[in-house]
Amino acid sequence: MPDARKSALIENDTLLEDVSCNSPPSTAGWVVLGNANNGWTVWKNESGDSIDIYR
Repeated sequence: MPDARKSALIENDTLLEDVSCNSPPSTAGWVVLGNANNGWTVWKNESGDSIDIYR
């Protein structure tokens, strides 16, 4: 589990403050979701496309 998840302020599955993640998007996903994920496909842009299109 990333350290950012341990210190993140989360209530009712909602992240209540900004958290800095200086690593792949999967780490940011872990902070929000609380489990392993493929951040490149989990995170979406405003159009609903996964951020994988930006690689």
